[in-house]
Amino acid sequence: MADDSQADLKSVEERDLEWLATVYRGDKERDLTVRAVVAGMIFGGLMSLSNLYVGLKSGWGLGVDIAAVVVIFAVFKTLRGIGVVRREFGLLENTMMMTVTVAASWISSAGLVSAVPALTMLTGYTFVWWKLTLFIAVILYLGLFMAIPLKRQMIQVDNLRFPANIPTGETLLVMYSHGGDAMKKAVSLGIAGLFGAILAGLRDGLAWIPGLLVLPWRIGGVALAKLTLSFEPSLIFIGIGAICGIKVGLSMLLGLVLNYGILAPCLINAKVIKHDPPKIASIVAPYMPLTIDAGQALSIKLDESAERPELPTPKELKTDPTLASGVTTRVLRYTWTRRKVYENLAGLEHDLNAKTLQDGESNPLHDVINASVLSSEANPIERLIREMATTICSLHGVIDASGMLPEAGRVERLVLEAPTAVEWEARLCLPKDQPGEIVWSLGFNPGAGVDPKDTEQPTATRSVGGFRNISFWSLWPGATILVVGGLLSLAFQWRSMGRTFASIFTSFGGKRNVAKGPLDHIEIPMSWFVVGFLVTGVLATVLLTWLFSIHWWMGAVAIVMTFFLAAVCARAGAEIGLNPIGPMGKVTQLTYGALAPGNIPANLMTAGVTAGAACSCSDTVGNLKVGHMVGANPRKQFISQLFGVLAGALLAVPVYFILVPDANELGGDKYPAPSALVWMGVAKVLSKGFDSLPSGALTAVIVAFAAGVIIVIVDRLFPKIKPYTPSPAALGMSMTMQGYTAFAIFLGAMIAWILEKKAAKWSEMYTIPIASGCIAGESIMAVILAALDALRHIH
Repeated sequence: MADDSQADLKSVEERDLEWLATVYRGDKERDLTVRAVVAGMIFGGLMSLSNLYVGLKSGWGLGVDIAAVVVIFAVFKTLRGIGVVRREFGLLENTMMMTVTVAASWISSAGLVSAVPALTMLTGYTFVWWKLTLFIAVILYLGLFMAIPLKRQMIQVDNLRFPANIPTGETLLVMYSHGGDAMKKAVSLGIAGLFGAILAGLRDGLAWIPGLLVLPWRIGGVALAKLTLSFEPSLIFIGIGAICGIKVGLSMLLGLVLNYGILAPCLINAKVIKHDPPKIASIVAPYMPLTIDAGQALSIKLDESAERPELPTPKELKTDPTLASGVTTRVLRYTWTRRKVYENLAGLEHDLNAKTLQDGESNPLHDVINASVLSSEANPIERLIREMATTICSLHGVIDASGMLPEAGRVERLVLEAPTAVEWEARLCLPKDQPGEIVWSLGFNPGAGVDPKDTEQPTATRSVGGFRNISFWSLWPGATILVVGGLLSLAFQWRSMGRTFASIFTSFGGKRNVAKGPLDHIEIPMSWFVVGFLVTGVLATVLLTWLFSIHWWMGAVAIVMTFFLAAVCARAGAEIGLNPIGPMGKVTQLTYGALAPGNIPANLMTAGVTAGAACSCSDTVGNLKVGHMVGANPRKQFISQLFGVLAGALLAVPVYFILVPDANELGGDKYPAPSALVWMGVAKVLSKGFDSLPSGALTAVIVAFAAGVIIVIVDRLFPKIKPYTPSPAALGMSMTMQGYTAFAIFLGAMIAWILEKKAAKWSEMYTIPIASGCIAGESIMAVILAALDALRHIH
């Protein structure tokens, strides 16, 4: 399917004039009103808290644009109905309000759930709230100004699809439209929205529908579910795919088959893609002082798959007992040869990790099991378990009468892990056929937290595959083809981009004889870009130097990189509807792994600038696309976003310190902060140089670089075959997202393509409203559920 820009033979100026005459309504209606800005700041601020909480819990964020449009529309309808407000909340006011909301809600993308907690966990860096507020706001303002030169190129020149923003514009138009066709679209959008909301409620609220539907098949001995090749009962990405078009959909299919169907199984079998070591954490803190008599022993069992990637399941062992021969089993026993009294966990940790036992004999655990101490927050259940453990241990004489119940609050737990068992599946457990009192005395509960049918408890199994493990390898080629394709496509647009940047001189009055465009009186002046980019760029560099002791020239390099990577991110958002925030940050981390190896703050915080500004830039261009759809004034819309960033920064950053008063809460059960863990892992790897990258990753980067160049050049030289070549953005994104997400986008694109071929008129009338309704309904319900969950936990 050809892009809209290929099908439309009108010049950019002709399209601008047509838009000005038939769509633009900025001079006819109220738009940038005080109530629109205030409503957007309040709702966006609240949604920034929701995204902050959701990001710390899951690593994801929620789009709130459609929710804002519908909720605030309903609020003002109600207020007008009871006489509190007199004037109708108009379409353009709603658009401005939505713009403010989006700018505020994505405050967490500027590092609050990734680079900031990662730096704290890695180095113990202590942030000051007002300094972090200033830093986050500068990052987002930087991205805001970067969007100015990209707006015209992507919206008016390239006429890109913007699948994530089309539903918002469509929702606005339907809510304020009249007439037969408008009513039909409104009804279809409403029905689809209701269906999407019900689906999200049944899945996420009531858990009546599973989050993923798993197929019981394998590729290369690896279950499809472990390759993320499942089906997610969700309509959001199917709707996005329906708007993206068949080229993006097929590119997504190609990428997911290549990455998850071919490369991942091969790399898992070759033991290139690895997983975290299996570990067991004690249920409660061991009691101190802890007395262990001579002859006491702790047994630990480690099972590792030796002949295939996966351990055999109990069902498989029943069917074929010979599969047990493919498992390597080691039972390791640590024996205390003399009585020992431990005053703290440090002594216990030291002994378990020592090369020899107390009598000089070799320690069986050494080089196989690593003991460490984890500090975490106590919970009410622990008190009951502690009381039970105290009774049991006292009866067996493992602890003396001085063993006191620890105070409520933070506790230290003992963690046992097998650091070398990271290739194929491995299982670590404490066998039940050992004296239970020694297990209790160390804080473990042999009967807790596992399937009661298991004969050995507790157990920790690390499976092969999984998105986090696979993406740690595939991220590098995926980000490469994404960046190369985006930047090279931008380079081939040098004439139109040159005209855009040439308007800088016109904005400053340097050239008065330059012909003005039809929209110059409402476009965002390029002089705003120059001044804003310079000011925020300098401020960001100063803050990087001041707060994190990063050399000024490294900060300057980060700002320059950010401009180009923000352009790539904005283009990916415009083509696919997803912001590749993570890949953009990893490109910067890779760069600073070469420029400043071992410098953790430089690696993380420069990448935080890139990712945050890139997200802000992409969202800004997307908001301006919605405004273009409904006929809003882009200059006023841009101004409205300045208020949104301010609201988000002033509210979300202080709440971050309320949610996370202690860095030890990060990475645990309360706030897993998965994005921060990924950023932290990459920073650790790159601190040792490129040699520590996963095996084959550099080769994959070279191949991806060549593929991106070839695709873009072929598209340029042979425009007639462009509809049939893969999209570099879609290929790259499919390698940095779950397989089921990429498949959903393909499925939506394929359904829309079939409808277009079989029922063209129906498709033209209903595809976008139905897709928009599905996205809107499910998104709104997801936001409501996430906000309720956040409020419940904050309370």
